[in-house]
Amino acid sequence: MQPIEASNEELTSFKLFDSFNVFFFSRNSNKIPLFLLYSEENKKLFQQINGNVGKDACVMWSICKKLIEKMRGILTIKNANELSQGSNLSKCCDNLILGCMEENWVPEKVFTPCCNEICKTLLETPYIYQDDSDNCVTYFVELPELDTNFLESILKAQGANIQFQYFSLNEISDLNNKFIDPSLADLINKNPKLNSYITKYIVNREKIETIAKYLILICQPGLKTLQYHTLLASVFKKHGEQWNFYIPSQGEYPTENDIRECKGIIIPGSTVDLSIPEIPDWLEKVIHLLLYAYNECPQVNLLGLCFGGQLFCHMLGGKVEKMNCEFIRRGEIIDLKPEFFELPYVKNLGLNPSEPLVIAEAHQNEMSRLPPGAKLLGTSKSCCCEIFSVGDRILGFQGHPEYNERFQAGAQYRAKRPDLSNGWAKFEEDFCKEAYEKPLTQYNLLKVCYAFLKKDNVA
Repeated sequence: MQPIEASNEELTSFKLFDSFNVFFFSRNSNKIPLFLLYSEENKKLFQQINGNVGKDACVMWSICKKLIEKMRGILTIKNANELSQGSNLSKCCDNLILGCMEENWVPEKVFTPCCNEICKTLLETPYIYQDDSDNCVTYFVELPELDTNFLESILKAQGANIQFQYFSLNEISDLNNKFIDPSLADLINKNPKLNSYITKYIVNREKIETIAKYLILICQPGLKTLQYHTLLASVFKKHGEQWNFYIPSQGEYPTENDIRECKGIIIPGSTVDLSIPEIPDWLEKVIHLLLYAYNECPQVNLLGLCFGGQLFCHMLGGKVEKMNCEFIRRGEIIDLKPEFFELPYVKNLGLNPSEPLVIAEAHQNEMSRLPPGAKLLGTSKSCCCEIFSVGDRILGFQGHPEYNERFQAGAQYRAKRPDLSNGWAKFEEDFCKEAYEKPLTQYNLLKVCYAFLKKDNVA
């Protein structure tokens, strides 16, 4: 019987994930993969990491919460390398990245070093599985083989009573295995496409062919976390794609060859002020590279989010100015122009022109004049330009399609540090009531961004 495989279309279609699985695995001396499952105290059934996304800003942050809640976030590539090399950690865990769960802790409010290491681990794995049966993503993360007893002793010292055990794929899929959680055995047995993916890429180690490369230039100076990285990759990065992140203010830039080989470039938000004449030298270099992409590489799609949209506007001769108000952080209803629905990559998305798009805003500057050749696609009460395009190559937003309500509440907390005597949940609830006249339409906004970013251009 031929194995049933998920098609390339299934593995790379747009999804806003609502649930997840994470499988950690190691290879033994014979290169056979063994899956590291865990069991909570007294349960005696072993399972993978799994859960729901809920209100979290992205699936990777939900995974952070789950891994920190269950096992202090110890399973990261950095920690596994430390442990596998025989580091003397029996007396002290200072060189391990560990985290703990505070009441109502969310990454949106406090993005910890432990959360950062978990996100780095997820960003680096090439194994990302999805299919058309649901909105679940499954990550497979390869770690060096670990001493499970040692792992358990470290976590016990941190107050987490967790058991670990390695299992082969056959042992996991054995419905009579009394050590495996029945829901995990069902997951493997009732999903032949997932089983086939594991067999093909994890067991048989078939090479994953690169289908597209994307460059993300993060222009926020002093950035120390992977917040921007994970917000974007959680939604846009798929199986077979190579994503390269750069922080130009820290001297990181793609080469012109990198640009020639890529399919898309994303410029996310930043606090850099484009309303003043002086811009930093590193940003001048970014503009030079973006102009090279725009003028010399017709296959490259250029997506700008908030600051990114302003940067494309600025570099092509438009104008960015201060708004006549304080920094805004709220939802805005976009008044869409008919031309928006005529865009080739929007036409087939099934958007209803009578249903407004509502976007998260977090800015104090706006694009007051679009560059020559740009097309205005949407406005709002606060901004004269919410969405614009330049041909089929540039799509710019003033707002943040990648932000949801909880992320905005967390950003408000970090900016204002308000009194949380009534609890984080009450603060989040009150902020969202005040900031959002209507719920954000994040799914449709991201679907538009995805269609633009992944489209093929005729060179």
